[in-house]
Amino acid sequence: MIAKRWLVIVVAVAQVAVLAYMAGEREWIARTGRVITLRTAPIDPNDPMRGEYARLDYDISIVPRALCRDGVAAWFDKPMDYRHFRDRIVYAVLEVGPDGLAGLTALIDIEPAGGVFLRGRAQQVLLDTLHVRYGIEAFFMQQGKARALEDEMRNERRGSVLNMRARVSSGGTAVLDDYSWEPLGIDVTFERAEARGDQVPPRRDLRALLVTLKNHGENPVAVVDRPAGGSFRLVRNLRWHAQGFPWVGEAGAPDKATADDVRLLQPGGTHTARIDLGDPRWFVIPESGGTPVSLTGLTDPWSASFRVEYVPPSGDELPQLPHADLMQRRVLRSAAFTPAGAID
Repeated sequence: MIAKRWLVIVVAVAQVAVLAYMAGEREWIARTGRVITLRTAPIDPNDPMRGEYARLDYDISIVPRALCRDGVAAWFDKPMDYRHFRDRIVYAVLEVGPDGLAGLTALIDIEPAGGVFLRGRAQQVLLDTLHVRYGIEAFFMQQGKARALEDEMRNERRGSVLNMRARVSSGGTAVLDDYSWEPLGIDVTFERAEARGDQVPPRRDLRALLVTLKNHGENPVAVVDRPAGGSFRLVRNLRWHAQGFPWVGEAGAPDKATADDVRLLQPGGTHTARIDLGDPRWFVIPESGGTPVSLTGLTDPWSASFRVEYVPPSGDELPQLPHADLMQRRVLRSAAFTPAGAID
């Protein structure tokens, strides 16, 4: 009986020691780790079982097959056999720019000998992407702050990018520190055709996408609007579980921007571009292959999901453009939408 009681005590002490070690480790990282910035957007901020926090979804959480290296690349050969890789440790190798923004260069299953990287766990293979968790998907906040953050994202800062500042240890463990908003946001609405009377209920097909760029910041921001929607790309929603339909222009590069394409947005200012979905340049390739079709020409308009991506001018173009010092230089992706006209 006494031995059993001592065993319970030892187990309890061990558990407390582990928790204390973890808390101490994270505090040490928060004080000494390297500072990086990760692009993200908050989702579902409340969980009554864990308190109030913002759930986060990072750009690097979905890794394209082309960036998977070594043993990770082999997981795509048997994507439905989750036993081989689910919860396996992976390492996201990062390149940190002058502004601290970290971009993914490779995902591997062997800890790097140096450099900046994040330690994560594989979740699932979906189409040609691998989903990863890094242990920084929850940002705990004071009472009411998480809901306010979500409201800000969905309303006054709709379409903006939330950047998370994190501190990273030499072993790839990250601790969230703070957040900030990028000034430019992107929003998509629809222009619809007249209702079709041959269907019940009447169907109003999409005619065009109206893509609005808005300056949510406190200083002027410059953007480019190339002719015929050339500053934008149609990209597949990588979080969509159905088969994707590639855009015909997926492999192409945008035309060079000219001075006439530059738009200067004052604080609160907007610029809207129209993408004509009847233009063959915006067609997609059907799942079965063959002749490209418009989004509204898909047999099942609920079977695909897309985003609109704003493509800023390249570094080579900037010196030739006015307001180069105010130019937005990061790619922006809109909320996801279906050809049926539903926005995520």
